[in-house]
Amino acid sequence: MNYYLKIKSVSNNPCYNTISYAPSRELFARSNAVPPFGTRTLPDILNADIDPKGIDDQCEKIPAPREEHNISFYLSLISFKKEDTSEMVFRQEFAQLREKYAAYNEAFTDGSKSAFFYPKDPDKPEQTRFNDDSNVFNAELEGISLALKYFKRKRILRYVVTNIH
Repeated sequence: MNYYLKIKSVSNNPCYNTISYAPSRELFARSNAVPPFGTRTLPDILNADIDPKGIDDQCEKIPAPREEHNISFYLSLISFKKEDTSEMVFRQEFAQLREKYAAYNEAFTDGSKSAFFYPKDPDKPEQTRFNDDSNVFNAELEGISLALKYFKRKRILRYVVTNIH
């Protein structure tokens, strides 16, 4: 009930309008069907006779992780087709991006069957080994995750994570 009241007390909450939606009970008459949250809590809310509009919504807002940091993704290199573009062009474009963020801490990730993360100090890489049937995308994501955890642990706020060394 506490969660319901928190949502209903803040009218700009993304869930505000969806939580009260109560489809017909017949849809959830089967024992293995779980009714939506609003349908399950409605009887308790009605019995408690609490008006969520009377709850103060002026509490201190804790920012979500995505709001806490200015995160940018630069995908300018994907405008080049790998088949039609020489390696030198890729290197030049990447060098320009790297120069733009020279003051930032840099980390290199490698997503193969092992996910590597190399901070500026190459003597201290972090590594996770994957099963042979793992795919490259999981390894890339794990490498990025290792880098983000490293920067958070070291309290480094300005950083660039790349998969090009």
